[in-house]
Amino acid sequence: MNTNPTFLVGAHHVNVTVMPGEFKDVTLEEIDAAHSWVNRDGAPRDECFMSTRTDSYTYGSGAGVRTYEPIPYTPFMEQVRQRVKAVTGIDYEACFSNKYVDQSKHLGWHADDSPSIDHSFGIVVVSFGAEREIWFRANRL
Repeated sequence: MNTNPTFLVGAHHVNVTVMPGEFKDVTLEEIDAAHSWVNRDGAPRDECFMSTRTDSYTYGSGAGVRTYEPIPYTPFMEQVRQRVKAVTGIDYEACFSNKYVDQSKHLGWHADDSPSIDHSFGIVVVSFGAEREIWFRANRL
């Protein structure tokens, strides 16, 4: 399995930079060990929320609302955060990690529109493991 991650860095899903080959010597086992994965309500993914702050993060509405309490960055994820900062010049405070165990697992269409997100910064996607597609579409208000 390919453990070379692909970084996608894009402000408002417009400007995208692909940075392949980062952390190429890291195994998926090391990545797994760098996270405290949880699965909520049988979601098609495992999740982990890390932050330099102590604020909780809530998204969704109705029955789909979820609140996450952050854990501190692990040493490995701090290395990833610093590499993203070096490329983007942005000191991202939070990291929401998703783990997909196979191709049947996914994150469906959604909007990163939580009021707690500073939308002047782009969303960063870092993908390790098997190659996956990521699709973007305009948010129809």
